[in-house]
Amino acid sequence: MTATQDAAEPQVGRILIVDDNPTNLVILEELLDEFEIETAGDGLEALEKLEAFRPDIVVLDIMMPGMDGYDVCRRIRANDTLRLTKIIFVSAKAMLQERLLGYDAGGDDYVSKPFDHSELLAKVRVFLRLKTAEESDLLKSEVIKRLWSEASSRLEGILGLAEEISADESLSPDAARSRAQRIAEYCRGLISSIAHAGT
Repeated sequence: MTATQDAAEPQVGRILIVDDNPTNLVILEELLDEFEIETAGDGLEALEKLEAFRPDIVVLDIMMPGMDGYDVCRRIRANDTLRLTKIIFVSAKAMLQERLLGYDAGGDDYVSKPFDHSELLAKVRVFLRLKTAEESDLLKSEVIKRLWSEASSRLEGILGLAEEISADESLSPDAARSRAQRIAEYCRGLISSIAHAGT
């Protein structure tokens, strides 16, 4: 398989398309049909679908009745469980000030209508890869934190027993042996935790 073929391979991903224009929804659904798609016709419907659908990317119009795209974006960014969700604004608003408002609201990218279909598809693929990489990094960070917590607890136990043995000159050989066995148990537990963290 060539690099070109590999880059064109469909990727698994969930895309929420938000636009009050039914024609635009159809166009975007057809363009992004390699992904799992949900659509919403306004901001409130989008917010209702976010928690259940858990999209990787939101393709978001700005000019919508009731709640505009900027407000929807801010609401998404205020939800910690959706912090890695990527947001691409797709809007006829093309002025620099309007694009800056989109970025300030928390958008990751901004595509002006009428947009080039191949460019939007390429951006969606890039952001999907980026989100996957960020999720992987987050998982690794959480594993490291959990491992450090377990390791710290076990190391404190090892240190405490070692200090007892060192400080108690009257310790009998049997008592010292018992404490040494407990130290060995702590060490085996620590080694096991580290080994399982890598699987």
